[in-house]
Amino acid sequence: MPDFKIGYSNQSLIGIQTINGVDKYFGSGNRFNVVNIGIAIPLTFGATKAKINSLEYQKQSLACNKQNIKNST
Repeated sequence: MPDFKIGYSNQSLIGIQTINGVDKYFGSGNRFNVVNIGIAIPLTFGATKAKINSLEYQKQSLACNKQNIKNST
């Protein structure tokens, strides 16, 4: 499934900054705001299903090993 993302950031840079060769003072009232919007689309739809199948096979293997150890003792 696609994943939707929204982010917001608000930052102050307090002090003297050089902009286009001119020094300018920025105080706490000068805020920089950024909004991010994005969508993440998975490219490997089968990878998750393969991982689930792999874990199921590992579970079956452990159950067989347990049964073999139980039978041998």
